[in-house]
Amino acid sequence: MDGFVIPDNTAISKFVIPAQAGIQPHDAAGIYRK
Repeated sequence: MDGFVIPDNTAISKFVIPAQAGIQPHDAAGIYRK
């Protein structure tokens, strides 16, 4: 089961982390552009 949970968890993290770290997409875009 772990072999399936790890990739699934990674995919979720890719969506969860940006959603929490960059609540405002336009703000995050400005940071990356700098």
